[in-house]
Amino acid sequence: MEDANLLTEVVVTVAVCDRSQYGSRMVSQFGLSLLVDCSWENGFATRILFDTGWDGEVLLRNLADLRVPVDSIDKVVLSHAHYDHTGGLEGLIRAEGARFQLIAHPDITRRVFSGGSELKFVGLDTETLSLLPSRHLVLIREAVEIAPFVWTTGTIPRWSEFEEPEEDVYVLTDEGRLVPDPELDDMALVLRVGADRLVVLTGCSHAGIVNTIDRATEVGGSNRIGGVVGGFHLLDKELEVQRKTVETLSQFSIESVCSGHCTGWRAEDMFQEVFGEAFSRLYTGDRFVFRGTKDE
Repeated sequence: MEDANLLTEVVVTVAVCDRSQYGSRMVSQFGLSLLVDCSWENGFATRILFDTGWDGEVLLRNLADLRVPVDSIDKVVLSHAHYDHTGGLEGLIRAEGARFQLIAHPDITRRVFSGGSELKFVGLDTETLSLLPSRHLVLIREAVEIAPFVWTTGTIPRWSEFEEPEEDVYVLTDEGRLVPDPELDDMALVLRVGADRLVVLTGCSHAGIVNTIDRATEVGGSNRIGGVVGGFHLLDKELEVQRKTVETLSQFSIESVCSGHCTGWRAEDMFQEVFGEAFSRLYTGDRFVFRGTKDE
């Protein structure tokens, strides 16, 4: 891409998260949805919704509070299949003025269940996808540039020794067998702001947040991370795994970490201790601005 078409500003607004600030009008709910407004040096702009939270009614109410009409959303990117990230999709599709393109990993259509005392379907109802015109549905396994200097990671390689697959999640195969779910649909959104600053948005980081950041630097072509925003799925991890995760991330060139949803309070406390003022907890309605120029 030419310098004249650099991505110069990214504004990330938390449309839905598990918690809201005291006194906020916005509704918090288990799940995550991030509104991403992108502006380029040549005047072009686009609006992306990364994940849709658990419930369409909550998502649409919060978007209305943010004064974001549905017809202003150009693209929706889904980080993975789980209901707390895809549950609001149907309501969004059915909303007046919806015209967006949907981008996701093809494995998002698998039949995924959580185990434990009972089996519970935790995936995406694939009938929801049939509500979209076929030309608006892009299911792709590889990294893809969906706008200038904006990429999905595609399938994230798993190399970290301490980031292990999630337990008690299964895929129901066509042969009627339950097999452990590798959650290969998990992917992130990567934006390169200015010359070389990356912004990385994550849903749950089931591939491991360290693996995710490593993949983001490969896809975005830079080791400089302006910000990481999203869920890191450390809530149910052992203390040692949480410590190693925070320590390893501190070795990257990361300017800010903004986490919530499935990260967990204990892990967030660790991030606060290591990253100090560069760390913040996500709340519904929060807004983060990332800017850059070609001269940085």
